Amino acid sequence: MISQTAIDHYFPFYRLGLTRNPFGTLSDEEWLAVTVLPDVIEQALATGFDHLIMLGDKGRGKSTTLHYLKVYFAVQGQRTGYERLPRWHWRYHTDTSALDVFCLDEAQRLAPWVTTRLFRERERHGLRLIIGTHRDMTLGFRLRGLNVFTVRLERAITRERLNAILQRRLDVFAHEDGPYIHFAPDAVDWLWATFRDDLRTMNTYLYAAFQRLDAPGPVTRKHLSP
Repeated sequence: MISQTAIDHYFPFYRLGLTRNPFGTLSDEEWLAVTVLPDVIEQALATGFDHLIMLGDKGRGKSTTLHYLKVYFAVQGQRTGYERLPRWHWRYHTDTSALDVFCLDEAQRLAPWVTTRLFRERERHGLRLIIGTHRDMTLGFRLRGLNVFTVRLERAITRERLNAILQRRLDVFAHEDGPYIHFAPDAVDWLWATFRDDLRTMNTYLYAAFQRLDAPGPVTRKHLSP
């Protein structure tokens, strides 16, 4: 029988009622499980859309939502691709000819002639485009007669949604009857006041904070603030 000391040493999150750090790197299936979609995206999925543009600065949930939608459409049997353009890169490399849905992140980095190529491939292959961008590309779609739904993600992030996002992470990575921890209201207030809608930076900060937790109970502002 494995001793409690050995469990605590090799599985440090077990005592918290978790299988691992809930703010670590995620697989496709985990993205689908942990994502709390903005209401406006839920509504768009319910009513249907031809193409989707998600606007927002870094850390506002574009990549998270794109990952979710990639898996969402794949589960529905759609041939789905995802690509994120790194900094200083101005073209994508995905072969769109075999896709039904193409999720392109950081699309503001596309060179103008590559954007033209993307629209040509969309027409040739009947692609549905889901775009994450810092620059509004709505006009380019409409000038080509395409129906596009545009969302600005900063407006979709509230303290209430943040609380739901945090709890979802704990629930997804809970073991047995866990989690044995929860975010106290003062912790959520501090995270909201400190990071607001910058979910990416908040996630990185919480990963490090959770590495330091060693006991069940409420996660308070004291556990999080420097």
